[in-house]
Amino acid sequence: MPLSEWRQRLRIVAAMKRLESGIKVESITLDLGYGSASSFIAMFKKLMGVTPDEYRGDRQISASPLTGSVSTVPRATVRGRYLGNRLDAKSV
Repeated sequence: MPLSEWRQRLRIVAAMKRLESGIKVESITLDLGYGSASSFIAMFKKLMGVTPDEYRGDRQISASPLTGSVSTVPRATVRGRYLGNRLDAKSV
């Protein structure tokens, strides 16, 4: 994997953490060094298959009835494409 691709993936992982914590896309764009929000959104969609807002919206949170703690529901990935909590049977 070329260094540029590795760096881009690292930036997307950092963006995912920020999106999950509720930080705005504009702030993430600036924090990660993208020239514009549109370039960040395009790269995120290219690598993840969804826009940052779709990623944030698909993230589901469930509370444990025993402990009351909050945990994320695992996300399914098929062929490197983020699919939220659903599996695309055609892709499997």
